[in-house]
Amino acid sequence: MEFPFNINNILKHKITKVKQNLLPEGFSGDRRSAWDHASKISDILDEMGRASAVAQGLQKAITSGERLRNSEHTVYLLIDPEGKSGEGSVVGLLKMGRKKLFVFDAAGAHHEMQPLCVLDFYVHESKQRMGCGKTLYEYMLREENTSPQYLAIDRPSEKFLGFLYKHYGLQKILPQTNNFVVFEGFFTDNPDQKNSGSASLLQSRSTNHLTPESQSRSSPIRLSSETQERYNGLQQTLYGRYAAHRPPSTIGKILQNSGSQQHQHNGGTSNTLSQFAIDVAYEAPFSPAGDFGICKSPLDVRSSSPASCRLHHSSSPDRRDLKFYHSPLW
Repeated sequence: MEFPFNINNILKHKITKVKQNLLPEGFSGDRRSAWDHASKISDILDEMGRASAVAQGLQKAITSGERLRNSEHTVYLLIDPEGKSGEGSVVGLLKMGRKKLFVFDAAGAHHEMQPLCVLDFYVHESKQRMGCGKTLYEYMLREENTSPQYLAIDRPSEKFLGFLYKHYGLQKILPQTNNFVVFEGFFTDNPDQKNSGSASLLQSRSTNHLTPESQSRSSPIRLSSETQERYNGLQQTLYGRYAAHRPPSTIGKILQNSGSQQHQHNGGTSNTLSQFAIDVAYEAPFSPAGDFGICKSPLDVRSSSPASCRLHHSSSPDRRDLKFYHSPLW
């Protein structure tokens, strides 16, 4: 790719490393020269980033001078010093950086780590299949002191996957839930894995909070056999933030105590509040409004007893509506 200025005066080496200051590595000069270099390198990154996005079918460029300035990433630029009648042309771009990822291994456990990632890789169409990409990639591996199998790749194109298979034999992909691709061997003596946290420990820690024993310790609610079966079925489907432990509800305890007193007064021993809490936890859908008898005005709420402000349903006559039960709490 050609630009309206002399590339050889800006990028004096065939491959140049550029960081967030937008200056070539090893730059020396006054402030005016630094501003001029940074401005022109920003133009190079903008144009190469747009060309890379078009080649990969992306909606917008993921590499630009502004993005690099506001990050801690590194860009390697490959030039052809003989291009544009000796003024030089830009041939390739390779952007690297570290990202905090949750990566699954072959056993299905995922690890929180911050590996080195390939964020953007582009070689101009006029210079493809000429060894330019391999030259740029090999230079990056030496500078970063890493191996191809230890790199996580952000949304690689089919050409990039073919490039990795052809030159480095990377073929077997470990499935991930994000846009990054890692290959077999990623976890073998990977230096980035030393500070990683295995999610299998996190999953087991979350699951312990969901066992019936822990529920009985944290809450006095006792589950019926039918409810226990529903709970066991739900427990197998919980994941992520839905599997996180929730502390006992203070309002739930107040409702439960008052509900038990009311049932003792009526001579009943049903666990209405327990069933109410379970139904709320399972987000059971309510029936149409015609099936319920609800207090019609705030005066009814203030003048009536807590037992009179209930949701009366054909199958569960003791179920309560929390929004009409706030008066005895204050």
